[in-house]
Amino acid sequence: MSYQLAFWAYPDGRRSNRVADRRTYLKLIKGRRVKDVAPLDTERVLNELAIMYGTWRRSDTYHFSHPTHGSFDVWIAGGTFVVLTFHNVKDLTVMDPAIQTLDAMGVPLYDPQIDRRFPWVSRAV
Repeated sequence: MSYQLAFWAYPDGRRSNRVADRRTYLKLIKGRRVKDVAPLDTERVLNELAIMYGTWRRSDTYHFSHPTHGSFDVWIAGGTFVVLTFHNVKDLTVMDPAIQTLDAMGVPLYDPQIDRRFPWVSRAV
């Protein structure tokens, strides 16, 4: 089973809107720039994920694996959009540290499988 999580932030802390969030996701996933999306500290994102998944093996900067928990890939587009794709994950709680990490950085989750953005943010961008 694979599962994708997407993350981006609006610079003005805008509230979630299902239609606008879906449009934003579709533009970002196609590699387009969206002027209303805030830039991210992508180096920090990678470093924080490395800390949260410290017991996982990193084959390179963007690939993490664990012998019993599966693996995930990180894709960062345009310095504004982060996509994590988890593979062979049996326990979905494996994704929680990633969600918490990005949320703590002010970058909330969009779940494309259910077309829903989770706009809680621990602190503003």
